[in-house]
Amino acid sequence: MRDGPSTSAKVLGTLVRGAEVTVNSYNPASGGWLNVKGVSVTGWISANQQLTAPGTFYPFASASGSFSTLYPTTWSATATPSGGAVLRSASGTETISFSAGASVSALPPLPAGVQPLASQQLLVCGVTGHLLSYTRGSTTTTSVAPQGQAVTEPYLAVINLAIDKTHALGIQANLTSPSQISTVISIASSVTFPAKVCGA
Repeated sequence: MRDGPSTSAKVLGTLVRGAEVTVNSYNPASGGWLNVKGVSVTGWISANQQLTAPGTFYPFASASGSFSTLYPTTWSATATPSGGAVLRSASGTETISFSAGASVSALPPLPAGVQPLASQQLLVCGVTGHLLSYTRGSTTTTSVAPQGQAVTEPYLAVINLAIDKTHALGIQANLTSPSQISTVISIASSVTFPAKVCGA
């Protein structure tokens, strides 16, 4: 969100995927801009439909209240006994797992045999982390899709976030293609948690 209808205008804040705002007006300049009001800030966002568009997502909130996220309506979400969640694609071949802990070191470790592929910085509700992607090398994770066939996920994406001194959140995604990392980014970008850094 910017303080004027231009990419050179000062950034006032960032809206997470799925955030709802009230549209006050429209400016057709430079591809189109919407003047919007959020909970506490009014500013301009791009009207480019690749960046700003109506969408339908399902919300998920952990039973412990440690995090919430949005996920595509074609996916499913299941709470885990440890207070996390597993999101599963419609095909059942990709999964994104959330786990909470007292610190990053308490989050699930990387599986053996993974090889680094890429890294990119990602801002998740005020916390900066690195989304790391891996190939599984000679080892793969095999799951069973809903139709009963075995599926191999040769790619892994991981981001671990230190939210504050006593809370951490880990996200691990088992993927069949590196192109699916964009879905991981979309879901991770919608995560919120009840911490001061996230505006709570």
